Amino acid sequence: MDQDQQWTTNYLNASLDPRQQTRTFDEASPQQPSLQPGYGADLAEAAAQKLDSLESRLVAPVSLEQFIRKHWNEDEEGFEHSIVESKEKETVKGLLLALLDDPSEKIRTAASVAVSAIALYDWPKDWPELLPFLLDLIYDQSELNGVHGALVCLSLLSSDMDDEMVPQIVPYLFRFLHRIVSSSQIYGKSLMSEALSVLYNCTSRIGAMSGVYKNADFYQFTLPTVQAIIKVSGCTRSLVFKASPYIEPILNSPQQERDGLVAGSLDLVTMLIKNAPVEVVKALFQVSFHPVVIIVLQSTDYGKMKNATQCLAALVSVWKQDMLSWSGDPGSTMRSLLDVAWRLLDPELETSGSLFVGSYILQLILHLPSQMAQHIRDLVTALVRRMQCSQIAGLKCSLLLIFARLVHMSVPHVEQFVDLLVSIPAEGEIQGAYQIKVTTTALALLLLTRHVELWNVNVKGHLIKSDTGITTRSRAKTLPDQWTVVPLPAKILAILEDTLLEIQEQVDGDNEEDSDSDWDEAESEVESEDDDFLSSSAESALHVRPTYEYLDAMAKAFNEDQEDDFEDELRSGVDPLNEISLVNILFESLEKFSEGDEPCFEHLFQSITMPHQEAMELV
Repeated sequence: MDQDQQWTTNYLNASLDPRQQTRTFDEASPQQPSLQPGYGADLAEAAAQKLDSLESRLVAPVSLEQFIRKHWNEDEEGFEHSIVESKEKETVKGLLLALLDDPSEKIRTAASVAVSAIALYDWPKDWPELLPFLLDLIYDQSELNGVHGALVCLSLLSSDMDDEMVPQIVPYLFRFLHRIVSSSQIYGKSLMSEALSVLYNCTSRIGAMSGVYKNADFYQFTLPTVQAIIKVSGCTRSLVFKASPYIEPILNSPQQERDGLVAGSLDLVTMLIKNAPVEVVKALFQVSFHPVVIIVLQSTDYGKMKNATQCLAALVSVWKQDMLSWSGDPGSTMRSLLDVAWRLLDPELETSGSLFVGSYILQLILHLPSQMAQHIRDLVTALVRRMQCSQIAGLKCSLLLIFARLVHMSVPHVEQFVDLLVSIPAEGEIQGAYQIKVTTTALALLLLTRHVELWNVNVKGHLIKSDTGITTRSRAKTLPDQWTVVPLPAKILAILEDTLLEIQEQVDGDNEEDSDSDWDEAESEVESEDDDFLSSSAESALHVRPTYEYLDAMAKAFNEDQEDDFEDELRSGVDPLNEISLVNILFESLEKFSEGDEPCFEHLFQSITMPHQEAMELV
């Protein structure tokens, strides 16, 4: 230890001396050491002397932090001469970084404070190696002291970042934070808490960021990190506690917030609703439910309406009847949920604002059936009005799914809905295993009612083949397609047969391949025509009466490779109808129908195509 270092050590020890006379002299001349050349490096060196007492070592980085703020940057408002030379700055930086993995937590924290003080002036332009160094410490699982020191340092750095620094740090940092919060068995709650603090500091800067930085890269790393935090026991409460003061004003004044901020807040609320424990969701409900409802009722931004609708759908899907009482007035909560439904079904609302109404209403029907029962008539009326003015096939199909689900709910009194259902203008395409199950089996239930009103409706049957040769564009204009006209029950019967034929074709195609090969992905599509739920053309017939094993194979083929998105997750995951065997239900329904009223069946039999007749004979 040279003379200057010894002088610095003596000076620091004097500041800790219990004798008032010695300590008073030291405190009365605080400027004298700072005028010594190399004083900053001597302080850093004193902190690194592991043989000294902890108290003596600890006072060095604390004094160094004060020294940095006064002598590091001459442009700083509180700058005092003399300035630290460049060579000494490099020495101080190196010594401080080496202290971030010190065995003493107090030394690591004090060193982090000093590092953040330097970073305020030098990082990232004059200290580009700082972030890579900290990330290397975090990455090394064998030295948890270094992980802690780096996280404390990053927590301090992130609290002072501006909108130019956030985008530079996030793409690199968040993947490391995700690793920590998703590995509780390695890092423990203390380190996960530090990681959460860094995440909070970064995400809290979103509100101050300009539009140029609101890009996919930020959320690409933020979203999986938040998802991982939610799964860690004990972290969710902290996340909600820290996020709520920011979420509440954003949702209460969405029109005053920048694009993307409201959607991000709604996505976070939705994520918490689906994953957080009940007491956390209750607290979140108190600050977010009413604002989310207001967004749907008053917003003209269809993106915000979509996110808000998905948020409410998740709330009903996960928490069901329980959530009605969280406000203290179940009736008021239910009225708010219904107001959202009526708003989304308003014919005056552009179709883009109603695209997610189907999933939302389905959650109300599935999870709040007793509350919805008294509103069924009003709901059907609103659905019909929305259907009549809708031009988007996706919306029509989602509304048809609601009608079909209402048919199932009305069993054994299906006939009470027939007079309403036959007036529905439905032309489009139904896709997805769950959607086809619900709508096709609903048609089977309607057919089994043998309601007279069904016979009063005539719809397009099958396409009449032309004998004029190849149809050119000019010929198509002068000779449009010609269709047969059949009663609605005949069309329903044909649709049920079509569904069986298409599933059977999948099985036949699979049987032609080697047993070791993978099944080809098959998409079940069933069209829907005027005044009907579904229709499609059939080109082949069943060749043998199917066994139960064959029916099981058909059911597996139908469900093969169906992937759910957010909407399908809410619908199919909770609906018991998703567990039924479509093939078995169709065979049973067709058998009942053919045996129940032979004159009626014979009349319909003559109205369907030859492939359908052959298939029906086998059933």
